[in-house]
This record gives sequence, structure tokens and C-alpha cells, in this order.
Amino acid sequence: MQLRSRRPTSRLVPRAGTKREASRNGRPTGLGRIGDQINRGESLTRMNYSIPDRTAVFKFLLVAAFLVVVVPIAIAAFPQVVGAEEGYVVESSSMSPAIGAGDLVIVNDIAPAQIENGDIITFRRGTEGTIVTHRVVEIERTNGQYRFTTKGDANDAPDSQPVRGENVIGKVWFSVPLAGYIVAFGNTQFGLAALVVVPSVLLLVSELRDIYRSSDIQIRAK
Repeated sequence: MQLRSRRPTSRLVPRAGTKREASRNGRPTGLGRIGDQINRGESLTRMNYSIPDRTAVFKFLLVAAFLVVVVPIAIAAFPQVVGAEEGYVVESSSMSPAIGAGDLVIVNDIAPAQIENGDIITFRRGTEGTIVTHRVVEIERTNGQYRFTTKGDANDAPDSQPVRGENVIGKVWFSVPLAGYIVAFGNTQFGLAALVVVPSVLLLVSELRDIYRSSDIQIRAK
């Protein structure tokens, strides 16, 4: 005995405002905006996404790293290229947070009469000749001679000995954070090879490889 289902069958009724799909040349139409463009014969432009060349990315990163390493070393060795007189590597944190250990300070020459309270100066301390960078907190002038009381920002008390005007090397123009570590490492033989020689060789090899590939393509084209 064959049974027929009494379950009512449902029919799909298109909603108001929508286009009912129709068959045209065996392909469905009415696919919204894109379908309308196809029906009108309008051309669609395909978007092309280009992937950066790995060699170009490698060369860019190599050049950027080379500049980050070489520029601080060059400034420390030849501060005149940026219009300064001297460059020094800070070895302690007595001036933190303004200047931290490992920072590179660039110093400009300045006359003692031009130094003001709050200036950060670099000077030779006493007879030992230790080079220090501290902030001026007090200025004394006696018979045309200047004496400066200095203090590290992180220190609780001022320095025990005032600084004579003739011991002042200059005023700190600006500092490069952590660049002193690069300079100190670059001053060693291993550091010079690792930071300067090796990147230079890699960059040269990459350029020669590009020249060889370009000439090889031209020969094949002929």
C-alpha cells in the first residue's frame, strides 16, 4: 500500500524588491550589481595584487640596518658632520631619565659666560681628567672667573667639587639613546667586522647578483 504524504509542500516566493533569477544562455542572472553589469555587457576590471620581491625587501632591510649601525659610529668619530665638536658614550645612569647609560651625547663648544642654570654640560673633573656629563644647578662668578655647581638628575646631592670654566668641554646638544653601545661595540675588531664589513659585503654581493641576472636576461632576449 502506497502512502502519500499529507505534509504540505512549501513554495519559495520571491521577496518584494528582489529580482527573480532567470536562465539566460544556461547561466543564472540577476546576481545583484555584478550580475546587472554582466547583463549590460559591461567589463569588470580584475584587481591584481603584486607581491614584493624578496630580494628588494632584503636589500631594503640590509641598507636600513647598515645606516642604523654606521650613522652613530660616524657621528661619534666625526661629530663635525652634524655641526658638533665632540661625541661621548655615557657609561653611567647618573643623568637618567634624561640621558641613560649607553646613550651617545653630542657636545657643542660653548663659552662659560653663555652657560645657564639647567644646561647639561660635559666637563673634565678635577685633576683626574674624568669626563662627566651633568646638569648645572648653580653658577658663581668671581673676578671674571666662572664656577659651576653640577648635579646628576638621578643623584640626591650636587657634585662635591665645582667645575671651573676652563674645564668645561661644551654643552650637550642632543643625545642618541643606546647608540653608545653600538659605538663601543664597533670600536672593537669583531664589532667592526660584524657591523660594517659583513653588511657591506652582503650589499655588494646582492648588487652584483642583480647585475648578473639583468645581463643574463638581455643575452637570452637576443
